[in-house]
Amino acid sequence: MIARLLGTTAVLLAACLQPVSAASPDAWAEFAETVDEKCRALAEGEMEIEAVRVDPFGSETYGLAIVSGRVGEAAVERICVMDKQSEEAELGGELPMTAATGDALAFLASEDRADLDTMRAAAERTLAEIESSGEPLDAGAMDAADNALTGLNDTFSAIALAPGAYACTVYWYGFLDQGARRVGDHRCRVTEAEIGTIVEKISGERLAANLVADGDRTVYVGRTFLEGQSENAYDAANPANAGNSNFGNKVGLAAQLGDSVYLISTQARGMQPKDETFFEIIALTPAP
Repeated sequence: MIARLLGTTAVLLAACLQPVSAASPDAWAEFAETVDEKCRALAEGEMEIEAVRVDPFGSETYGLAIVSGRVGEAAVERICVMDKQSEEAELGGELPMTAATGDALAFLASEDRADLDTMRAAAERTLAEIESSGEPLDAGAMDAADNALTGLNDTFSAIALAPGAYACTVYWYGFLDQGARRVGDHRCRVTEAEIGTIVEKISGERLAANLVADGDRTVYVGRTFLEGQSENAYDAANPANAGNSNFGNKVGLAAQLGDSVYLISTQARGMQPKDETFFEIIALTPAP
């Protein structure tokens, strides 16, 4: 759905993806954490670790990860596999890190890359301002913000989001004088493809986004659109939809806490000039 550069090792992982069993989101999160810990333990002492990217589900037999970092001045990656039964892990040899494998977000427009780098600080600043402003604060919205920021503190980048139907709630913060409010409840779905995890908002204003592991964080890259619009994938050369410029490219941070995933973004088309205090959270929880 969303074109992106894939390095040799990323393609190797994508080829190993298998249908997901009916394990719970908590079980997948625990599995991803175990793979992260085992692979880090093996790589420590052999390289300066910069990131561990864990495939959220692995293959039928193995947990899979890519450990990236440096050996001296050389940027390298190593493939790590962990047997799902014995939890014994092994590291592959050193692979030189190319420009494609070293920058998962090379295809993004420069303004979107800049927004991602300032997004967390901007959200934290807005939260501090509205908490002291006396503006109305919806309790659910504040809980979602707290959970999202807590989830961003996790050190491993892969998000264990099982495919299926999700309930998703939209919250807005810092919009005009409305403090923090719940905007609406919607339906979302999650699917797996060779390019990774796809999150789609399938009611109301649409969103189609790919989760991308970028070092020690996960970001989402996608596009907003109305039902029936053909422009529904990120396009750096055409950021706004031709049919309605209030919709178009959208990027943000993704965080997980328990079985909930939070998509955080300060981007909002149609706000001119840009509202520097605004940000949005879309909270996804497995549908009952």
